Amino acid sequence: MKGKSLLRGILALGIILCAGCSGQGSSSPQNEKTAPRAPVAIEVTKARTMSVTEGVDVVGSLQPKFTADVRSEYVGTVTEVYVAEWVRIKKGTPLAKIDARELEIIAQKAKSNLENAKASLLQAEVAGNRAEREYQRLLKLKEYGLVTQQNLDEGSTEREASAARIEAAKAQLKVAQEDIQFTQTRLAKTVIVLPSTGSSP
Repeated sequence: MKGKSLLRGILALGIILCAGCSGQGSSSPQNEKTAPRAPVAIEVTKARTMSVTEGVDVVGSLQPKFTADVRSEYVGTVTEVYVAEWVRIKKGTPLAKIDARELEIIAQKAKSNLENAKASLLQAEVAGNRAEREYQRLLKLKEYGLVTQQNLDEGSTEREASAARIEAAKAQLKVAQEDIQFTQTRLAKTVIVLPSTGSSP
């Protein structure tokens, strides 16, 4: 009987202790009052599309991946520059021009020489045609005995001389044409062009 009473007492004590613990744990959050927070000011704006103009300032130096040394074959003073810095340009774009006044004078003389050579060739061909006609006429007259052999020989000599003058005039014309081509090539090289696509320095 005493054992049952003791067991009941221990159980009652355990229930009281459990109830006390659960009561303390559940009562503390309810009894504590939450402190009010201070209001925070915020800015509200509508979202809209716009271009960003701000940039990042970076201090340093830029180096190109590829570089090309552009030079002229002829020494001279640069009279014109056709491109600005950091402009995207393509291969073959003119960059600058070297003073070519002396070459332009030489080119004018070469053109004059070419015209003179053409005129000389024309004159030589006219004289050659006349000498050929005269020689053919002498041949016909010789058949009838109206000219001497000496006259016929002189006509043949004149015909050969005219043919030689024509060949000489043709050679002069060829030289004048080569001079024109050479001068034009030199003039073209006074304009410095970009060897590959890139940007100007």
